[in-house]
Amino acid sequence: NRWDNDDNRRDDDDKQGDDDWTGGYNSGDKKKEYRKGSKGSKYPGSGKSGKGRDSSYWSGDGSGNRGKGNWSDDWSGDWSSEGGWKGGHGDSCNVTVTNLSFEQSFSDLFVMIHSKQVTNRRPIYTFGNRTNSALGALAQDLDTNGMMSRYEHFPGVRDARVIGDFGTERKFLKGGAKKEFTIKPSGNYNRISIAAGFPFANDGAIVLQSGLIYDGAEYFLPALDVGVEANLQTCWSVPAEQEDFPPNSECSDEELSDENDNSFAGENYVSIHRGIQDLDAKDDLDGLVLLECKDAGLDNANDDTRFALYFIEEGYDDDFLLCRAVAGSNCDLRGDDDFLAFLDSNDDFGSDDVLINIAKNSEDFNDFCDRVEDVNKDLEKLFKTLEAAIFDFRNPIAQVEIACDY
Repeated sequence: NRWDNDDNRRDDDDKQGDDDWTGGYNSGDKKKEYRKGSKGSKYPGSGKSGKGRDSSYWSGDGSGNRGKGNWSDDWSGDWSSEGGWKGGHGDSCNVTVTNLSFEQSFSDLFVMIHSKQVTNRRPIYTFGNRTNSALGALAQDLDTNGMMSRYEHFPGVRDARVIGDFGTERKFLKGGAKKEFTIKPSGNYNRISIAAGFPFANDGAIVLQSGLIYDGAEYFLPALDVGVEANLQTCWSVPAEQEDFPPNSECSDEELSDENDNSFAGENYVSIHRGIQDLDAKDDLDGLVLLECKDAGLDNANDDTRFALYFIEEGYDDDFLLCRAVAGSNCDLRGDDDFLAFLDSNDDFGSDDVLINIAKNSEDFNDFCDRVEDVNKDLEKLFKTLEAAIFDFRNPIAQVEIACDY
């Protein structure tokens, strides 16, 4: 699987590793904030924290010591140093999400207010691990339903919702735009998580994970690659529709832009997004196009075993496919007619293999070579790609600011 579909695992199986990124970049000194691991002081980022009555730690942002308070849902005390929750029960905060990109947009925002334990038990993501199906669907399809199902009724979640409505006739939160909304933290429900997908990328997303809520909080978020889909960056493989693309994009004139083909597998783990690469030359497609006979030196060969030689060149090593007979380690290669006869008599062999299927439909090796070239030509025509200048992920792509009423 490209993601972890088991959202009903035991709580102790849902815990993150000790080095998970929980808040993007902190304001001020720009240091990365890390969740305190099970051994506490071994990991940076939380500073010294005051203990509650249950001997748990209240994690801060590394800015200083914390005062003491009671660890309960209706606690309305005060943390005596900057960075802690100072409001009473029922106080509200205003959150502003700003898209810092040039022309990349954000989907509807999934937002939840929760306790720290929610992230410990069921993280939105963990760097280096497979993503979950909910975040995968958000990144690939801009679908927030999975995120709501994953967290809405999970213990420790005070509020989970989807925020859209980005203005008149605005489907997405565009580059430079802001979205404001109100939250009501209370007691140990003092964390906010936000997630959104990218319309103009294959499986990109922003995630603020377990950001501490306090007046003046500011978080800068990097672009994430959730690892469920190859970064083809073609018009037909991203969730945006044809009408969504900027007028200066080739994809705005491409009829296949509505397809959102997610069939190319990705990296299989969550990482920082490496950005949109230029794919306008055939050399850049070497990992996707099929090996042509002329490139294997077989287009004009007189050898009667060209099918077997071609498939060996492509990395196939199945003796049943390649060999008429095997003696020890010696393979007597099938002739071309024998090769096609074997495929014809074994309908199930390689049924999901592109090259095998092309060979099955070919009259002879020369016809096979012509069909491979036609497939590559069609592929090259389809590779109208997203412009790299529009989607530069080398810098933080989102800013989250929090202002509270006290």
